[in-house]
Amino acid sequence: MPDTSQQSLQANSLVKLTYTASGIVFAKANAENLAIAKTQSGIGSLTDVIDTVTLASGKITVTDTAVTGYGTSFKTDFKEGQYLFYYNFNGEPVLLGKILQVGTPQSITLTSNATVNLTEETNCGMATTILGTSENLLIRIPVVPSGPNVIMPNWSAYRVIDAPLEVNADNNSDYSNLEQYSVINSPQIPATPPLTNIPFTITPIYNFQSYEVLENGQKVTKYFQSSSNFPSFCFAVLNPFGNSNSNLAPNTLYKVFANERFDLNGINVTTGFSQNFLTLAGY
Repeated sequence: MPDTSQQSLQANSLVKLTYTASGIVFAKANAENLAIAKTQSGIGSLTDVIDTVTLASGKITVTDTAVTGYGTSFKTDFKEGQYLFYYNFNGEPVLLGKILQVGTPQSITLTSNATVNLTEETNCGMATTILGTSENLLIRIPVVPSGPNVIMPNWSAYRVIDAPLEVNADNNSDYSNLEQYSVINSPQIPATPPLTNIPFTITPIYNFQSYEVLENGQKVTKYFQSSSNFPSFCFAVLNPFGNSNSNLAPNTLYKVFANERFDLNGINVTTGFSQNFLTLAGY
């Protein structure tokens, strides 16, 4: 990657630079969140946020729908409707099922049989919101200030773009992919074997303020007249299997793997920014 501190960035030149945004948020692409994404600033409180699995206290064993805790605080750590996970030998969270009832600090009942019975005491955790294939995922990435300009994500690095104007191409699986959690009807039914590299489209959302000027006697649309026009966040929608996500059952669950973080590729945006350059960056 070039050392941007040692070079002069040309206006409207596509560059790959270190993009150190923090606070990237994943959420369901529901109507409320999409309305926020379509505002010029992108500022607002998202709902149905997809958080990472939270580690709970103590350990568990599982037999069918019965979860027994050892040194646990189920009444404090868990709620009905959350999803229960355990940690495998690689230290990765694996879905066990959905919580029907938290009986005591040491007992939980699942809505149906767990994906696997656990006879040895195992670390556990929970997640409140999980995405199914009937839903799309919304990504919110902060825009990073860079002097009078800003750095925004370069989406073209994460999609297979066959033509410059293609704005909803499939993901580039060298950088990110989806893996199936479960196969049909219930989160308790595991995929055997798991389906990996599920294709998905990445469709950026942008509603950047613009203005018109006369150039050579013709009206030309310009973007970002001043620094106040820069959005605070950029958004994109992930859609499994693109417009054909019926290839997976409606309640199939999946997880996102990013081989390279979404925030590593950036573009330098100036007040002289043009729409053609936005297109080159995958917007």
